[in-house]
Amino acid sequence: MSNYNSENNQLEPVRKMIKKFSVDEFGALSDDAQDYELQPNDQIGVRTNPEFEAVRSIMLTGEVRYPGTYTLNSKLETLAELIERAGGVTSYGDASLASMNRMVKVPENIKSDIEFYDDDEEIINGFFSEGEFVQIRPIDDEVKVKGIEVEKIYINKYFPLVVNLKRAQKNYNSKYNIILNDLDSINIPKLNNTVLLTGALSNLEDKTLSVPFLKKRANYYINNFAGGFSKHNVKSSTFVITSSGKVKKSKDFGLFVLHPRVENGSTIKVTQDIKIKREKSKPIDWTRVIEGTVTKLSAIASLYILYLSSQ
Repeated sequence: MSNYNSENNQLEPVRKMIKKFSVDEFGALSDDAQDYELQPNDQIGVRTNPEFEAVRSIMLTGEVRYPGTYTLNSKLETLAELIERAGGVTSYGDASLASMNRMVKVPENIKSDIEFYDDDEEIINGFFSEGEFVQIRPIDDEVKVKGIEVEKIYINKYFPLVVNLKRAQKNYNSKYNIILNDLDSINIPKLNNTVLLTGALSNLEDKTLSVPFLKKRANYYINNFAGGFSKHNVKSSTFVITSSGKVKKSKDFGLFVLHPRVENGSTIKVTQDIKIKREKSKPIDWTRVIEGTVTKLSAIASLYILYLSSQ
């Protein structure tokens, strides 16, 4: 930085002076700072405290000794550490059934452009849900509405996060001992000892059935409590959804299907094989094609004759 000296017609450097003043923990300035007189073009900078951290809290519900809202102690506080702070799981709770939800920023119209079809036309990029076929089309970051590009709006929404509290408590260095984020929601349910059967269970008229937990594979529950698989069920597409949100699928080895083991509190979902028929192409009616072509040519010829007559 320099100033112009009109007497000798040259630039003269200006020395910069930096003064530092401390601020105490209550935000008060020292006496030297309060007595310091500011000059024109002085610049004041207030640095951010590197140790400052905004308050982050989570909600803990269910069978822990002290449920409620907790403020996280640090940026690295984990699931097992929080449960320990809350007094641990009660004798009525089941750590294996612990569930967790995390706040995630997602597009507001995340479920738009999903359509259900009942016809027999060929459909691609979809899946079956509750006996209906769902077609999904990807959504771009900018949506066109009547030719106008509209920026996508984002919202905060809870999504399930797969956890394993037992492993986290057994080993604090385990990958299952998840580091907690602001607004996380954790629930420890009561001892359940039941399993749910749902999906395309034709023998149960698509109803959900609750049965005792017996430490068996998925096919055992279906054969012994739901009357077995029907001819429309897809054995290899049988799913087991644990209480923590993890999904396990049956494996087809050709000669046999190996169904996943069922954990306490899980849901077994059976799918149905619904065929989507291709729309048959209709044979070309050449007679109609020729008649239409002749009619169009006759019309063009008539117009041309009228044009010549008017000249």
